[in-house]
Amino acid sequence: MSEAASFKILIVDDDPRFRSSLVRLLRTLDLRGESCETVEAESGAEALAYVTEHPLDCVLTDNCMPGGNGVDWIERILQARPTVALIMMTGNGDENTAVTAMKRGAIDYLTKGSITPATLTRTIGNAVEKQRLRNAVEQQRGELIKAERQRVMFESIGAACHHLGQPVTVLSTYLQLMQMQEKDPALLEMVNSAMDSVSSITDILERLRRVNAYQTEPYLSVSDLNPSRTDERILAI
Repeated sequence: MSEAASFKILIVDDDPRFRSSLVRLLRTLDLRGESCETVEAESGAEALAYVTEHPLDCVLTDNCMPGGNGVDWIERILQARPTVALIMMTGNGDENTAVTAMKRGAIDYLTKGSITPATLTRTIGNAVEKQRLRNAVEQQRGELIKAERQRVMFESIGAACHHLGQPVTVLSTYLQLMQMQEKDPALLEMVNSAMDSVSSITDILERLRRVNAYQTEPYLSVSDLNPSRTDERILAI
């Protein structure tokens, strides 16, 4: 996000008065230099429909709702939008629910009766920051897997070129000898056709050797966590 951007937060609660009060509170907060943009949903189903279609940074969901409690919706919401930071809102003395929620994928929880501007700022800021770090790590992990697959592919190409190169050379040598010695026009035409095929194979092997010789730039520097730069490497053959 740029400095001018905002945290986009989805509030999920079946009590419209609580949602309104939370929206008013969120709009007064300065979360690490970013303001809050809020969206509301009154049920887990409505929240799931929203996160499926829209990117956002954080979901604040109540536990007690009609149509299934908040814990029941956590895995479905995170499956639809795995990059979002999810925070469970529970009642006083409901630590067991909070623990269950975090086992299902919630990053943190808030106790409704203890929500203050300070706790809200701290909890949301830390949760979103932690999720962004997770997303960056997952992005790097994906790039590492991609790089490893590419390395294996190049090694396989090199091995194929090595094993095919020798028999193709032998075949080409034999065909050249036959060209020089063959007198029958029909057989000579067949030999010439075979030589053309061998030349095509030799050309393909040479192209594959050039691919195998391709050297990638370093995967990702320690200081570069910008996901947009990970696809800038170009394969030029």
